[in-house]
Amino acid sequence: MENKPDVKSIRNDTEPVFTGHNKAEIDEYEYDSSDEEDVLNTIGNIPYEWYKDYIHIGYDVDGRKIIKPKNDDDKVQEFLNQIDDPNYWRTVKDNLTGQKVVLSDQDVNLVKRIRDAKCPDPTYNPYESFIDFFTYEKLIHPVTNRPEPKAAFIPSLSEKRLVSKLVSAIKKARLKPKPIIKKPKPFEFNYDLWEKEGKKNPRLDRYIPAPKPKPPGNEESYNPPPEYLFTEEEEKEWLEQDPEDRKINFIPRSYRSLRQVPAYSDFIKERFERSLDLYLCPRVRKNRIR
Repeated sequence: MENKPDVKSIRNDTEPVFTGHNKAEIDEYEYDSSDEEDVLNTIGNIPYEWYKDYIHIGYDVDGRKIIKPKNDDDKVQEFLNQIDDPNYWRTVKDNLTGQKVVLSDQDVNLVKRIRDAKCPDPTYNPYESFIDFFTYEKLIHPVTNRPEPKAAFIPSLSEKRLVSKLVSAIKKARLKPKPIIKKPKPFEFNYDLWEKEGKKNPRLDRYIPAPKPKPPGNEESYNPPPEYLFTEEEEKEWLEQDPEDRKINFIPRSYRSLRQVPAYSDFIKERFERSLDLYLCPRVRKNRIR
């Protein structure tokens, strides 16, 4: 049987040797050991970037520094490894030790199952048939035959204290029964619809509605009949008249389609005059004799 090398007697010839009390005197990666405590990194759950600029990656169980392994970080060599190394796609870097680890087929299968939201163990069946062991087999003896405890036959002391407090509060008139709230009756359509018809609001009697504008005629159409269009003489006569003497305040035009009709130039002016009439003109109710 091959003797296990002494951990303290191993030296790393390629790395500088430290002689300080708290510095590692060995390279933990120069020998193979089955004891995980020899190379266990005890830095805990801290960011690995803190050791980026140091030659060590952490501390072992004895408090000595663990020297980083020789990893080639050249980008060209990394690219060549992607082409030449068949196990490159399954090689990962262990941040705890700084070494590159090649995943086995079992590890790759485990990662795939976790990414697919499946159970990591392929032998586990989460949909096994349910066995109702209480009813599928008729038993002679009960499942539990534990005798009733003594407390089940003794009146509860906590309930006795609660009842005593309630009785004392009722005697001292501190506890009164809740008032009975009458539920509102459902709405019924059994009222007189014309009950308030005789009581009229005097304010509504004084209201006089505004006169409605004159509805548009045939001459205001976008394509009126020819008899509604002005001739040259009628148009000249209409232009010479005063605005108050004109029968209509526009010249009828004919268009082939509605989308060819331009915007009405006097639209804002007419709306403004209509608003002035509603606001300033007084209204008087006149009773006609028939």
